[in-house]
Amino acid sequence: MNHSKHLSEAEVEATTQFVRGLICAGLHMKPEDLPDRRNFYELGADSVDTASWVAACEKEFDIIIANREPSVLDTPADMIDMVIEARAKLAR
Repeated sequence: MNHSKHLSEAEVEATTQFVRGLICAGLHMKPEDLPDRRNFYELGADSVDTASWVAACEKEFDIIIANREPSVLDTPADMIDMVIEARAKLAR
């Protein structure tokens, strides 16, 4: 997803690093070991974990993530994209 029209490259990178760090802390893994496209449940996370990560992102960036459906939020990459998209909507 290209959000460069609404967020700077630095904002996208900071958001990505925050979300990855949050997930990695919850899964007790190093950021470099987190596969972006692997399903959260395969990584050992459950719906409570993902809900708490979404809530932490909402608080950190003062955003509301409209679609929290588990079927839409399957992987770390999905969560990163959702947070960036929510931030980009605020920047418009």
